[in-house]
Amino acid sequence: MTFSYLLCSNSFHVLEMDDQLKRLEALTNRLESVVGHLSSASVNGQSNGSDDLTNNVDNLPILRDYETLINESVKPFLAVSQKIGGDLTTMNDHVTRLFNAQQQFLKQAIQSQKPNDQQLMEAIKPQSNEIEAITGIDRETIRT
Repeated sequence: MTFSYLLCSNSFHVLEMDDQLKRLEALTNRLESVVGHLSSASVNGQSNGSDDLTNNVDNLPILRDYETLINESVKPFLAVSQKIGGDLTTMNDHVTRLFNAQQQFLKQAIQSQKPNDQQLMEAIKPQSNEIEAITGIDRETIRT
């Protein structure tokens, strides 16, 4: 493979990733809406308790939509990246961990009250670490 092919291929994946991040942002907005709805329902006495929420968290539309996003977009992206190999293989590991951390964050957010700033920073730290690792790979590729 030539450097120009890798650069073009990486640019394509960056654009694809940008599109996926926009979809993820839309899902996050929906999650915030659902959490707001659940919070107001709980305040109005419509909740059957936290056990019901914990047991049914995976069945919430926001998490089903997130799983669909992973299956329809992220997994095919990872499969193509794996076939290309090279630095993309390393990136795949970080992308996989990023989306797993995001999924855990969403589940935690659904089941929790709004955190203070320090708690929020701690909750998003695994995602932040993976994003930094992914961007670090890109910077290293450009330098070499």
